Order: sequence, then C-alpha cells, then structure tokens
Amino acid sequence: MYGLNVNSPTVADDMILIAFSKHALDSMMKLCYDYSCKWRFEYNPSKCAVIVFNEQRCSRPEHCGFNPAELNPITLRKIYVNVVLPKALYGSPLWCNYSNSDIMQLEVSHRRCVKQILNVGRNTNTDVALSCLNIESAEELIDFEKL
Repeated sequence: MYGLNVNSPTVADDMILIAFSKHALDSMMKLCYDYSCKWRFEYNPSKCAVIVFNEQRCSRPEHCGFNPAELNPITLRKIYVNVVLPKALYGSPLWCNYSNSDIMQLEVSHRRCVKQILNVGRNTNTDVALSCLNIESAEELIDFEKL
C-alpha cells in the first residue's frame, strides 16, 4: 500500500485486514465472507473489531495517522511485543524439529526488528539493543513458551 509493507498473513484462525478506506475494507470483508461460505465456516462477530486511526481521506500513509518513522520506540516496542512476536512465535511450544540454522534465521530477523525499532545501525551491539528495549533473544522467548 503506497510502497508500505502492511501484509499480515493469517495464523490459525486469526487475521488482520488493513485498508485506507471503508470501500477497500468492505471489499476485503466480502472476500473473507465468500471464502467462509465456500468452506462452510463462520466468523465470530464478538471477536471482531474495527480500529479507525484517522477519519480523513488519505493521500499518503503518513497522513493516515500512522507513520512508523514518527513513533516513539516505546510505542513501536509495544506493537512488536504484542502483535509481531506472537505471530512469529505462534505454536513455538510445539516446534520440535527445528535446526540451529532455523533458530539463527529467526534470531537474525528478530535482531533486525529490534535495531529498526531503535533506529540504530546494523553494526550496533545486539545485546545492547535488546537490553534497551527489555526484550529477550528469540531463542529465549521460544524456550520460555515451552515452560
């Protein structure tokens, strides 16, 4: 959307639809409804919600009430910890056949996100970046979920 990566793949029965207009959201919801009719399942309306960030028409994402470059790192951390990590680590207690290279790929992505939140360079010490945001390594987060 406007050169902004806003994809949010579904995980199990959870999904997020993001749109810049009511018409676009209605179109996506119709697609979901048609799909549910085809496969004979129903969405639970009590678990659904719509969040409007800005009611004015958007010409660019920066004007729509959400510009990551202008958000405080504390806010970005909350989004990362409460939205991104649960999706990335969904089902991790059941993962049993992952290799060291799988964990390393996940760890590299995790570290990159943390440094992006702090708006620091790639060469910044990872332990410092993680401790500034009070976030554990990906491997520690997975191990904690298994307890």
